[in-house]
Amino acid sequence: MMLQWCRKRRSGFTRTELFVVIGVVGVITLLLAGYLIPAMRKAKGGPGPPSCINNLKEVDMSFQFWADDHNNKFPMQVSTNDGGALEFMSGPNFFMAFSVMSNELSTTKVLVCPEDKEKTIATNFADFNRNHLSYFVGIDATPALSNAFLCGDRNLTNGMPLRNGILDAVGNPPPVWTGEMHRFSGNVAFVYGYTWQIGNLDLRAAIQKAGMATNRLAVP
Repeated sequence: MMLQWCRKRRSGFTRTELFVVIGVVGVITLLLAGYLIPAMRKAKGGPGPPSCINNLKEVDMSFQFWADDHNNKFPMQVSTNDGGALEFMSGPNFFMAFSVMSNELSTTKVLVCPEDKEKTIATNFADFNRNHLSYFVGIDATPALSNAFLCGDRNLTNGMPLRNGILDAVGNPPPVWTGEMHRFSGNVAFVYGYTWQIGNLDLRAAIQKAGMATNRLAVP
């Protein structure tokens, strides 16, 4: 009897019991992951899913890298003869300021805001145009103007029809965010490398802080 009892003690889990334990551990793991991962992202301020502000951070960085290779100038100040987009900035083809940075951007995906329902992602830069662009570009932005708007969400208006897609940010009336994206707010990437989501009051303050006689924004 003693030998038989010892053998039963050494037999361990049955296969059914083992499956039950594995299932319970799996459920607990999924529950913990569902709670901890979002909490960790929130605590770290992590990027989470693809977002507009992350796109603009990458675009802003691409402008900086491009300027490093072009005598500290952005595409808006460099002639097309030298690989820039200067000659395109006064007309509807200002999107070329982004096209010439194809090496730095590497993908067209970052040029469309996930909340922008009117724009589609271009297959490649050869097919890229203003229909695949969610962001304005600051025509007058230069590396020396650290507070100038470099690029940002296109849902801006001053209530006046745009001429060749150009909005004068320091004109009257001042521009405001529409409700088309981001619930009457928007993201702006500044020349000094910071990207900020701002509402209409902060937008006016940021325009004044830019300290520019003109701040023309080419809006797709």
